[in-house]
Amino acid sequence: MNYCIKLLLRLVNFVSIVFLIISGNNLKASHIVGGDIQYRCLQGNRYEISLTLRRDCINGNPGAQFDNPAHVGIFNSDGVLQTQLGVNGVLRMSLLNNDTLNEVLTKDCGIIGGDVCVHTTTYIEIITLPIIPGGYILAYQRCCRNMTINNIISPEASGATYTLEIKEEAMKICNSSPKLGAFPPIYICGGNSIDFDLRATDSEGDSIVYKLCTPYVGASQAIPLPTTPSNPPYTFVQFKPSYDLNNMIGGVPPLQINSSSGRMIGFAEPVIAQYLIAYCIEEYRKGVLLSVLRRDFQINVRICSSAPEAEFKIEHAVCKLPVDIQCTDLSKDAFSSIQSWRWLVDDGVNIQNSTFQNPVFSINKEGIVKIRLVVESESGCSDTIQKELNIKIQKPNADFKTEFKACSFPILIQCTDLSTDTNSTIVSRSWVLNDGTSNQTSTLANPSFIINKEGTVRIILIVTNAAGCKDTMLTFENIKIQKPIADFKSEYASCKFPVNLKFTDLSVDNTSTIQSWNWNISDGVSNINSTIQNPNFTITKEGIIRAQLIITSASGCLDTIRKEIIIKILKPTFESIVDTICRNDTLEIKGDFPGTYIYEWTPATDLSCSDCPNPKAFPKVSTQYILRSIGVNCERLDTITVIVKSCIIDPCEIFIEKKCLPNGMIEVKVVDSNGKLVNPATFKHELFWNILASPTHPQYTLKNQNPIVLFSGDEFSLTSNHFSWHPKDPQTYENAKICTQRIKSKIELKCSGPCVDLEFILSSCEDDYDKSKNLLFPSEICESVCSDECNFIVALFETDGKLVNPSLYDIQWSTGGKGSFVHMMQPYYNTLSVVVKKDDCIWRGKYIKSCQQYSKLNSEEELIVRNIKEGNLNYIENLFKIHKELRVYNLSGLEVSSSFEGFMLLRQGIYLLSFIKNEEVNFIKIFK
Repeated sequence: MNYCIKLLLRLVNFVSIVFLIISGNNLKASHIVGGDIQYRCLQGNRYEISLTLRRDCINGNPGAQFDNPAHVGIFNSDGVLQTQLGVNGVLRMSLLNNDTLNEVLTKDCGIIGGDVCVHTTTYIEIITLPIIPGGYILAYQRCCRNMTINNIISPEASGATYTLEIKEEAMKICNSSPKLGAFPPIYICGGNSIDFDLRATDSEGDSIVYKLCTPYVGASQAIPLPTTPSNPPYTFVQFKPSYDLNNMIGGVPPLQINSSSGRMIGFAEPVIAQYLIAYCIEEYRKGVLLSVLRRDFQINVRICSSAPEAEFKIEHAVCKLPVDIQCTDLSKDAFSSIQSWRWLVDDGVNIQNSTFQNPVFSINKEGIVKIRLVVESESGCSDTIQKELNIKIQKPNADFKTEFKACSFPILIQCTDLSTDTNSTIVSRSWVLNDGTSNQTSTLANPSFIINKEGTVRIILIVTNAAGCKDTMLTFENIKIQKPIADFKSEYASCKFPVNLKFTDLSVDNTSTIQSWNWNISDGVSNINSTIQNPNFTITKEGIIRAQLIITSASGCLDTIRKEIIIKILKPTFESIVDTICRNDTLEIKGDFPGTYIYEWTPATDLSCSDCPNPKAFPKVSTQYILRSIGVNCERLDTITVIVKSCIIDPCEIFIEKKCLPNGMIEVKVVDSNGKLVNPATFKHELFWNILASPTHPQYTLKNQNPIVLFSGDEFSLTSNHFSWHPKDPQTYENAKICTQRIKSKIELKCSGPCVDLEFILSSCEDDYDKSKNLLFPSEICESVCSDECNFIVALFETDGKLVNPSLYDIQWSTGGKGSFVHMMQPYYNTLSVVVKKDDCIWRGKYIKSCQQYSKLNSEEELIVRNIKEGNLNYIENLFKIHKELRVYNLSGLEVSSSFEGFMLLRQGIYLLSFIKNEEVNFIKIFK
């Protein structure tokens, strides 16, 4: 810079200082430098009103701080104060904490014209505004403006009026006003172009029109702070000669604003000056005016030898907290160079500072963050800029669904993206499907993948939004062929044509549900179709019927079955033409008996009914029953023989049980007919094992061991000798009666893992187990048992007393039942057994019971049972005296008494009574 220019700048600076000193007293009485009013519709005629004010924080009167409260008048469109609203028509807005940092221009070597300091605050209140014709005008007034303003007459006596117009049409649709952009810089350098971005935003997409406006006058020096603003319409300020609406600051080109973009341009003459500017924003929707906002502000022109322009950009990824904000300095100085930077970051809780040119700040909360940069040039001149950043976590939410039909290979898996992002836009997707062997990938929104084997498939989706944030979702699909199994049975019953052929669907689907059935029936001449589950078809001749059933599951899988049915005139058939029962047991005669027949049984004795298809038979002796079946135009005779035997417990009978051990070997044990482990350590039993050679061991033998442990695949033979003696003979080997049984077997069991020991309890209401073992009999079972002494139910219990859950085990009763209990008919004698399996584990049980009706094995046994039942103490005492060898055993085979006194001490329950008859040891069951 040459000497003349330096001298000129010093002279101008001196004149400015003198001017400021001369006018200092008047400056202190002024402070308003700009403001505006905006609104936001909340709901139900409730509105959030925001008033923004700017004051001179250097030249303003120290007593002229921001109002507390600020008084905003509420007027209708005709300018009438609405006294029923607010406080007598005034909205009182409380002063919040100073929420905006002061914008300060410090007078320095590079700027001639004096300091500039602007302080901004915003008032926010909520008010209810009922819809009225024409809408509302809100107005705030305050005096006075800076007397140093160059383009208006008597600025020190000209207060300010800031208005907001809310039209009736806006209130009907709960419209919110546009959001005004930031105020322009507080000063510009003379001799430079003006280019301000005053663009506003509207979240509802309404049209915005920008125009220059003449500022309003408001309040007065006499009443600088009116508590009730004056009524509209309001008076415009008076421009000085040579200035007007179309030439607010002089300069070529004159100041102007683009009506659609909000860009304000012009030229600032190279003089120290201060200008008052105003612009209006009109909001339209489909050509209808909704609101009008007015904002005014001051342009301070300074002479710059160094004119730093503070600017920076912000980069941050708002995927998770804390958020790192990278600040990059973009400041410049057309006359000098930037040599220092002072950053201040305020997140509302903490303030961070830095002097680096491009610092990084860490923010650990969501919300508004204010970032201020003060730069200083090499000449010692400074500039300030402040920006706000709204920190809001923008992580997307990855989600998707899969659809596939696992009917047969190959399987097509369709993936549908359901990801969402409320704060950003999802811009990319990355899919990975792994079937345990290989990966398939895709970047499509809704890809499909091909699977050719069963097993677990892992599917991963990674979504990325426009902010660079990612989210991942992982899911597993168990690919297993889910094809249903079609099956059906057919039934028909008639003595003549036409025959009603009834089909019953037996199809199953363990992984889904069957939704549709498609039947096609052909007799060789015509086809009949049906879509119901269990259809009926009319057949008019004998021959072969071809039936086809196609089923469809809920998963879309199909299966087909075809059967041939031979149509002949039906006859009754028995499941068996000969059945054997124990004396006093009951047998239900079962067979295929059409319901349209009439039935006659002979003889009619010892039958539950003589005219039903399935009577219950309980003959005392072996009997042949004749069934006469009478149908329409047909009659048949059929026979069934029921053989009656005296059933006695065979002490010689043994069974082999096998179970897996945790080490993979198999335990083999010998049990008697009661399921009790045979104890070869006693002199009543001998066991000889012969285990054949195998790849894992040579041949070897074992004696009197039970149980033993073998390998899967082992073959063995077992010889069991059971010894009994005549009561008068000494119990020696020479005098023993030996019952021998031989068993050959091979270990076919393959163990898949540790085998859990199974243990259950068999009981009915006639036992005492329900009390001694705390069995929990369901009330409906006991009621059905005890209501009729000729019927009872035997139930299977866990050792904790709970009725077993039949879905957890494979249960096979000797009666054919599969549930947790069976219903028995009296009389009954030791014929019920049950096998319970779970995986490789097995449990066998036999129910031993002495029914009250069991009798007539011989007269002495009948007499014993009846007298013990009736509690005849004299008879029982004589019984022990007569039979010195009489012994009483519990159901586990343990001797519990051999005397009358001991018998009387036994608790109620079922016992085995042994005594000598005809030089034989006999057992009878008694109920005490």
